[in-house]
Amino acid sequence: MSSRSSRNPRRRPIALAVVGLWYTGACQAPAAETRKEASKMQTTQQIIERLGQIDDATLVGADEPQLLQQAYRTLVFTEWEGLVLRAPAAVDLGRDPGLPILAAWSHGANREREVVLGDNAVVVVNRVDGKGRWVTPLFPPSIVKIPTPDPEPVPTPPADAATPAGSMGVKRLDLKSEGGIPWQAGRYAVRVISFDWVSNTVPIVLTGPAASPEPRAPGPGELSVELGPLASPVARGGPIPLRGSVRVLAGPAALVNGFLVLVRHGILSPTVLELEIPIHAPAGTPPGAPVDAHFEYDLNSSAGGPLPASRWQIYAIVGEHIAGPVALNVTE
Repeated sequence: MSSRSSRNPRRRPIALAVVGLWYTGACQAPAAETRKEASKMQTTQQIIERLGQIDDATLVGADEPQLLQQAYRTLVFTEWEGLVLRAPAAVDLGRDPGLPILAAWSHGANREREVVLGDNAVVVVNRVDGKGRWVTPLFPPSIVKIPTPDPEPVPTPPADAATPAGSMGVKRLDLKSEGGIPWQAGRYAVRVISFDWVSNTVPIVLTGPAASPEPRAPGPGELSVELGPLASPVARGGPIPLRGSVRVLAGPAALVNGFLVLVRHGILSPTVLELEIPIHAPAGTPPGAPVDAHFEYDLNSSAGGPLPASRWQIYAIVGEHIAGPVALNVTE
């Protein structure tokens, strides 16, 4: 059997309890049977810990069928909802062949209809100790999708209707060969976003002789990032003021850098806006004390033109920290 799956994550998976199906690029577990066996819902943190049982040597060195088979054994008979990421803590540029990550998901039938994973899931990577950020689809797009206004949301079935099973699956992605990141030593942060769901953020260190050509000056020691609410819905073309703040450690740095990710429902190419946030520490603030740096951006003017009418989710990323999602509905 080929190690590449012909099944499309845009279609609702069929629950088949055949172990050989895990020799695929995106494995679908038998969600209905899984849910019958589970006695209670697990948290995403518990799922993160389960995937952590796969050691880094296996994650980096095992071939795709072996890795997905082990992920299946780790997650079988679990019941949970969400999006979880597993990645190696460190990769040696000279020794290791690639930078594989494992993305696992589990969702019910309503979520599967309303937010199709193959049309929404993207991997967002940023350089923590230098410049650079990269966005790549978790699943390769099967066709060129022309952005159009969202259709009406799928109606929720009546309460007395039979509830169909959702799906659970695991996808392996090599960020070196498929993610487009440069093969350079440095500190990186990785997470997966699927519209209004975001996975845990995983820090990764790439070690080796290939130094970054654009190292940044020591940063201000970011502690957290927050976003304020947006007025929604808003008419297309009007101002969309977004406010937020970053908590940093006081020091010589005058700016903190990050970026906004504007995710549009059903579109795999988010709008990414750079953030440069000035730090104004009150007089007499001792070095190392926490300071809040505030920012405000008009999303339309920052994006270079009016955002299309659609449903959006807004995220802010600074270093290893992420804030959001903040919902935005733009109407005609």
